[in-house]
This record gives sequence, C-alpha cells and structure tokens, in this order.
Amino acid sequence: MNLFLLAKIVHISSAIFFIGGVYFRTLIVPRIARVLGKERFEETEMALAKPSRAFGRVNNAVLLVSGAYLFYSYFDAHNTFLHVKATLGFAVIVLFYSAPYFVPKLAQRIKGFKRYFHHILLLLMLFIVLFSQMMFFQG
Repeated sequence: MNLFLLAKIVHISSAIFFIGGVYFRTLIVPRIARVLGKERFEETEMALAKPSRAFGRVNNAVLLVSGAYLFYSYFDAHNTFLHVKATLGFAVIVLFYSAPYFVPKLAQRIKGFKRYFHHILLLLMLFIVLFSQMMFFQG
C-alpha cells in the first residue's frame, strides 16, 4: 500500500469519526434530555464531553495532517471545489479547537448557542463531503 492510499483511508476514517461524533452530539444526545431530566442530562453531557473532546483532538490532528497531504497531492489551481472543501475543512478544524474558548461564554449569553453551533458544524461537514465528491467532476 502506498502513502497516498494510506492517507486517503486514514483521512476518510477520521472524517467519519468526526462527523459521526458531531452527528451523535447534535441529533442524538439532546433527545435523551426528555428521558433523563435536566439535571441528569447535564451530568451525562458533561461526562461525554471530556472523553469525546480528548478523542477528537487526536482524531482531528490526524484528519488535518492527512487532509493537508491529500490537498498537496490533488492540488490544481483551477479546481474551485478542492479549494472550497479545503477552506471549509480548515475552518471546521479551527472551530473545533477554539470552541472551548468561546462556546461556553457565548452559550451563557445566547440561549441555545451550543445547539446552533453544533448544527452549523454538522452542516459545514455535510458541505465538505459534497465538495469532496464534486471536486473530481469539475471540468
């Protein structure tokens, strides 16, 4: 197996983990609040936060490195979708790593901010997946 194929497998796998994690935290976890009640839900959410962010830090570093290698491998100055995908991907990674510094503060000021933030992150990720496929068909 060559380095390019390994980078693609690693990149796709780490993207699946990242998207899956955000999907779970955005669309599944909030639904258990009704069952657990507010206090138990907040405890559960806090218990999930630390290990998921720890895994995410490592996973997203791998995602960033493999993505940079693939960007270099696929580089074409005229492929708009590649550049949009890479820009959105980098923005999502920056948002992930910077979230602990601004999300809690904004969540205190803006009701529902944390939920909106996760929805926006998930939407950006779906666009990245779409652009990742469209970049191969740009003429």
